[in-house]
Amino acid sequence: MTTVIGAARHAAYAPVIMSQSPQATLSALLNVQRAIEARMRSAGQSAGDVLDIGRRLLEFAQREDEAFRSLLPLMDNIVRAELAAEHEQLAEDLRLLESLFTQMPDSPDVPALAGSLARRMSRHLERDGRLLARAVNLAGSPQDSHHLDGSLSDLT
Repeated sequence: MTTVIGAARHAAYAPVIMSQSPQATLSALLNVQRAIEARMRSAGQSAGDVLDIGRRLLEFAQREDEAFRSLLPLMDNIVRAELAAEHEQLAEDLRLLESLFTQMPDSPDVPALAGSLARRMSRHLERDGRLLARAVNLAGSPQDSHHLDGSLSDLT
């Protein structure tokens, strides 16, 4: 599971209750994802903005991992591994940005890393949105799931 940097400082989104039906849980997660994506579009690429949104993205990733468990048979193993690896890489890069921003805020590496992370997080959030939207549809029609094997991997 991905470690959330500075998680104790932020509780920006209401927790998604995992005991709901899979479709309700996934729909709630999709709403959270859309809120984070909207925040990403409206924010600048300053280190502070990127760190704040990055924390929210990693908090969301933990809940997303839990929600996708019910759909694991439909997701390609490579896609699941890529998502986990991306979450870990984002977490590592956010820790690096936080360290640089704290210790050397005037370093030219800070805005360069913040901009790069902002672009990667935007792409990741867009893909998460596509995966979650498809998962909501799949969870709502389990009788069709045998026709949809691998369809989540098509969205990446």
